[in-house]
Parts: sequence; structure tokens; C-alpha cells
Amino acid sequence: MSGSPAIIPFGVDTYPSDAAGGEAMAFPHIPAGAVEGKTLRMNAQRFALPALPQDLSVDGQAHALLAHLCGLCGTWDQTSRAFLAGYFDHLRFVIDEHRPAIEARLAVFDHLFSADDTIFSAPMPLPRAHLLPPEDGRGAVADIALRISTGWLALFAAPGRLMPAQARAREQRYEAAGIRTIDFTLADTKGGPAFFSKVLGDDEPPFWQAETLPSGLAFTPLRF
Repeated sequence: MSGSPAIIPFGVDTYPSDAAGGEAMAFPHIPAGAVEGKTLRMNAQRFALPALPQDLSVDGQAHALLAHLCGLCGTWDQTSRAFLAGYFDHLRFVIDEHRPAIEARLAVFDHLFSADDTIFSAPMPLPRAHLLPPEDGRGAVADIALRISTGWLALFAAPGRLMPAQARAREQRYEAAGIRTIDFTLADTKGGPAFFSKVLGDDEPPFWQAETLPSGLAFTPLRF
């Protein structure tokens, strides 16, 4: 990714220009090179929560993660929150659609895993993700970012805060860096499989086939 920073901060509007990463950083981030060439999955992350979820079932972990991600969206950004809620609903829809095939594949593990466990193999949505460094004092934050097998996706909630010419310049900058951009509306987030399948359609293999051993989330106490 041309001009990419050493880290990818997310969940914040701004961050120190000299930030280089590490657990002492005061904001969530991932190393920029850690996911090159592969999908960034939910179960590959650690999540800093005030306490472990009391319900450690698949649904309990998923609800805790969704609440955590919604809290990282901008204060007034209800469209991104609706995207996240719709995204998790879509993952459950896909699992139900392929449940017989998933259960057949996991049968060798003698009921140690269920089809529902594969939800955490799905691509990890990063709210307010800084995929590109600021330019001329302007931020380059994506409302939602996803790293799938073919590369980064930068999703922007519409209507946005930029004038049309500014939005076009932003799109051109992302495209120049090899990042696909997608605009989405509140109506899109309620469109179900048609919209979310389009977002994830290039990720191969699909998340429910991607990992031999599905795993839950790592709610390890972490200081950013």
C-alpha cells in the first residue's frame, strides 16, 4: 500500500503523527504489515474491554464485540452502527444458510465445535480506520474498513460530511493506494444479504470455510 503508515489506528478521529505502535499507545491499532495478503479476522485480535463478558457463549461474545465496535464509531454516526448490526446479522444468515455443510466438516471433532463458532472467522470491521496517513492536514479516516483476501475495503457512510469534490478527491487517493472504496447508506445496511454479500463477495475462501479450527475471541486485558 503506497504511503501506508506503520500502524493502522482505528476508533479515533485523530492520532499523533509520530505514533509507531506498541501496547503503550493510547488508542486501538494494528500493525499495518500484519495482514498483508490475508484476511483480517475477528478471532485474530485482542479486545480491551472493562471486563470479560459474563456470557461467554458464541452469542455472548458476539454481542460484546458488536457493542465494543459500536462504541468505536463516531458519536453521531448511527449509519456505521447500523452497518455493524446488519453485518453481524448477515454473518448469522450465512452460517444458517450453510449450516449442514459446516456441521459435516466439523463432525470429525466430535461436537467440540458448532457451526456458530465460525462467525469469528469473518473479516473484522474496523470503525474509523486510518488506512492512509493524513495529507495536508486532512484526515483519511474510513467509517468502516475491512481487510479481505483481495485487499483493503474502505467504506464511507452517506451522506457524508465532505463536499462532492472533496469526496471524489478522497476516492481517487484511496484508489491510487490500491484500496477499494464503497459508499453505503442507512437503507443499504437494512438491505440484508444483497448488500453485505456484495461487500464480502471477493473474500476467498468464504469465512465459514476459511479455518479448519474455528475459535472464539480473545478478551485479553490490553493497554493500547
